[in-house]
Amino acid sequence: MKKKLLMSVMAAVFVGMTVWAAPGVLPDEFLFTKMKLTYSRESTPSVRGDSSRSVASVSGALRNRWVVFYVEYYPKISKLRNAWIDDITLTLTVIFDAQSQGRMVPCVFTGKTEFMTIPVDGRRHVALMMIPPHLLDRYLPVSGSSSTASSSTFWAEAVFTDRSNNILGIAYCNVKGSTLALQRQEFAKMLQVKPNIGRDGVILSKDESPWRWTDFSDYDYIKPARAK
Repeated sequence: MKKKLLMSVMAAVFVGMTVWAAPGVLPDEFLFTKMKLTYSRESTPSVRGDSSRSVASVSGALRNRWVVFYVEYYPKISKLRNAWIDDITLTLTVIFDAQSQGRMVPCVFTGKTEFMTIPVDGRRHVALMMIPPHLLDRYLPVSGSSSTASSSTFWAEAVFTDRSNNILGIAYCNVKGSTLALQRQEFAKMLQVKPNIGRDGVILSKDESPWRWTDFSDYDYIKPARAK
């Protein structure tokens, strides 16, 4: 009897994660709690290589640094030890005012990180996603002789979903609203304004960026390209 009960609980952990939320619906409590979304401007981490192949004129022309988004989350601890959840997708959507042909237009960038597995351990986890400086130079409006990102440049949404597209956690950055539900409504309204510029997949996951091998063991395991 105890064995059957244990198997039922394990099924709820590994297979039944879809009970946390119906698709597109905010549950009363997420599996990923205390989520926080922030960003900062970062220089490219130093990577050893053949510097003779670099192009100084190109790198020197870049006015912006990388914009790195930090997604902090705490997988709600399970009653079982060594519990894991597989096939998790983090989707980051970023809205900002871009410059195109001398006028300001709304622009939307998106990107995804696919995790192979994440431990449900109640501890602090952080995921990184990045916008390359080349795109910032291309689309951010120029003020004076340069264009730079500030703390209020981007409105952003980070959403974790499981393999059935159920929401496991959600967070916003610079979006108005006293509650998560109001922030979600506000962000949805912003997306309803059809962007003049839309670029899917341009926000890079950590494994696609120069941060790929930085503190590798400190981050959750991203699904290798060959396994996707």
